[in-house]
Amino acid sequence: FYFFPKPNISETYNEELPDEYIVLHLVSETSVGHRLEEWYVTRLVAELSQTLPCIIISTPETNSFYKKCLGDNVKLINTTVSKAFDIITKSKLMISTDSGFRCLAFGAGVPVLQFSSSSHAPHEAIPSHQIRWLLYPHHSFPLNFDSVYVAKTAKRILEDKGYSLLPQITDIDSQLVRRKYTINILRIL
Repeated sequence: FYFFPKPNISETYNEELPDEYIVLHLVSETSVGHRLEEWYVTRLVAELSQTLPCIIISTPETNSFYKKCLGDNVKLINTTVSKAFDIITKSKLMISTDSGFRCLAFGAGVPVLQFSSSSHAPHEAIPSHQIRWLLYPHHSFPLNFDSVYVAKTAKRILEDKGYSLLPQITDIDSQLVRRKYTINILRIL
């Protein structure tokens, strides 16, 4: 029940994008209290871009936060909300601050990891904020949380979308299923 029918997109982003990518929205223009620090953004993007190309959705007012991140595997895009939505729906994963863009990703069935000032530990959110804004607290991280941990969590989700249900799990087989099956092929034949 974490995935919803894909909505119709009226305006598409027509410039070339990689076949697979992570989309990022890490700095809010309007909510300074939900911003990640510039040093952290640089570190996180460096970690993530080793796994897949990163597309950063930004505004002219927040572009400066990303100036040290840009490179061959990182692209900065300033565009309309409709075109940003198109970019989000084509991505393999979205990592965002507690902003409206993450809701678009959830609605399009794109796995999301989010940073929030209402998250004081990884995969948790305070109940009052969880009820209204962070419906999936297991996707939440405190602001500026360990970039290596976040990147490893993202990589697990990219390798197996099942991890998006419980991103804190590191091995579905041993932590959830707790079974191993051995098939004797000779008996089957």
